[in-house]
This record gives sequence, C-alpha cells and structure tokens, in this order.
Amino acid sequence: MGTIEREGAAIGIFLTLKEPTRELEKEAAPAGFYETGGRKFPRIQILTAAQVIDDRRPQGSLL
Repeated sequence: MGTIEREGAAIGIFLTLKEPTRELEKEAAPAGFYETGGRKFPRIQILTAAQVIDDRRPQGSLL
C-alpha cells in the first residue's frame, strides 16, 4: 500500500509464487478500490506466478 501511495499509482500488483494467505488478502483489502469507466477494481491485486503464466491479467488491465 505504501508503494502505490508513494508512487501515485492507481493499482498495485503483488506477485507471489504461492497462493496468497488469508493474512495477505486481509492486508490488501483496506487499500480499497479504483474506479474508472463506471467499474471498480481492487487497488491491490494479488496474482500468483502460475496465474501469470496461464495468461491471467490484473483486473482492469489493458495489457
């Protein structure tokens, strides 16, 4: 959270090798949501390396 605030980023991606723990998900939740085009996206999104390899992209991503 500190990094996205310091950098003025709308959304941050946390990439992990393992499935996220409940504690990690709890820590990301208070970051809230980013709204654009009438849609809401979590400000901190957690993806595993396996998901990225399977071509999953962050929500709201233009990639």
